[in-house]
Amino acid sequence: TQLSVAIEAPLGSCARAVGGVLDTYQSRLVARGPLATIVSGAALDTLAKLRAYDVVVLAPPGSGCAGNDLALFDANISEYVAGGGGLLTTGWMMFDTHLNGAPEITVALPQVRSNGFGSGVTIAPTGTHPIVSGVTPFNTQYDNYGGGAKSGATTILLDGTNAAGSAWSVGAGRAVYLGPHFLEHWGAY
Repeated sequence: TQLSVAIEAPLGSCARAVGGVLDTYQSRLVARGPLATIVSGAALDTLAKLRAYDVVVLAPPGSGCAGNDLALFDANISEYVAGGGGLLTTGWMMFDTHLNGAPEITVALPQVRSNGFGSGVTIAPTGTHPIVSGVTPFNTQYDNYGGGAKSGATTILLDGTNAAGSAWSVGAGRAVYLGPHFLEHWGAY
């Protein structure tokens, strides 16, 4: 079956600009095979709506973008992931107040929420997790490594000695956090 991906960002987010980061991300996913749809939190506000997707990718609010609408679907995220769904986010999502009002998403993610970040650093894949298979070290302008991987999570990216990416299983599902700013608004970065 074809993988179905929801790329979530609130209406009005600068990341949703035509030709911007989410358009590019969506077209690259579709070129690789998955059905990828850019949605707002209202399109995910019930468990049934979440289950229409195999993976939910959360676009972080980032610099200059609208806030988030995570609270619209937060109450159902634990059951969605434990039931086999995937959850992924990157960049500034673990920073500052971006996860306020989203306690279930905070619990589901494998990284400790914190303001720790690196600037102008080299990110090194680590371990044998399939996510980093074939990935070589790369430079990034910013990465929000937060407080590191949670106990029980697998560290998959390093910024020096800081865990800058992690993954884990939650019930039948999985959750991934990547510190580099893959989905941030290009105009700000």
